[in-house]
Amino acid sequence: MATRRTCLLSVFIDISCVLLLGVFALLLYILDQPFHRGFFCDDDSIRYPVPAYQTVSGLLVGIVGLGVPVLVVVVMETVQLGITQPSKLVLFGWTPYLWMVQCYTYVGAFLFGAGMEHVTVEVAKRLVGRLRPHFLAACVPLGLNCNFISHNYITDYICLGNDDLIKEARMSFPSGHSSLSFYAATFTIMYLQIRMAWQSSKHLKHLLQFLAMMAAWATALTRVSDYMHHWSDVLAGIAIGTFFGILTILIVPNLHQKQSSGNFMEVLTPLRRPSPPNNNVENFSVECSIPC
Repeated sequence: MATRRTCLLSVFIDISCVLLLGVFALLLYILDQPFHRGFFCDDDSIRYPVPAYQTVSGLLVGIVGLGVPVLVVVVMETVQLGITQPSKLVLFGWTPYLWMVQCYTYVGAFLFGAGMEHVTVEVAKRLVGRLRPHFLAACVPLGLNCNFISHNYITDYICLGNDDLIKEARMSFPSGHSSLSFYAATFTIMYLQIRMAWQSSKHLKHLLQFLAMMAAWATALTRVSDYMHHWSDVLAGIAIGTFFGILTILIVPNLHQKQSSGNFMEVLTPLRRPSPPNNNVENFSVECSIPC
């Protein structure tokens, strides 16, 4: 009974941590205003037009960036473990399947890492307040004709453009699209490297890893071509996403601890206990990866 309560408490705490990160990020988006940064009127880097559309929308990068890694984990765990293999856990008289326990561990860690990545990006956007390449077109400064002003730093100005568009135009650094896409790609690539082993093909895993990296790379490049970010914003986003992708893999229990034998099925959370003398049957005890 004590073990069951400990597991339930661990589940509650884990879910609460993910939700708290989500609420914090939402509050940042709704309430906080970015730093009011000035600009040089002859700065050509912020004179680009407002893009009519974005090649990769925020909704699309969110769905793909969060959905694909989760789908990869679910498919990989069910294929390797089967859908009927029970775990050693009993919750309210119900024994979850082992693939469910594994997915809870890996998907939970992925979502928590995504929350940390997102909060890091949103805090930086608001504290730095770097102007996007299309800032002047979005702002439409009142009574300011930049065609006839020399290299002066303008801080006292009023924008006549759309308020939401102006707010977004003040949050160029770092690139959120680049950060999330590279976080998802890094997690997926490392997860596949550790968990996937198909003897029939040595290249399938690497092809999937390449596709994940190319999807993230293409997303990052579109942020520059769409005049949504400067190249340095994209580079910073790539660094943040990659860092949290690696960090998340490292904090998942046993996922990064690959066995020396290279046997894929040994890279699981169940811990092997020594067999009793003269007993050819191996005993397993599943570690409560919640943890318990």
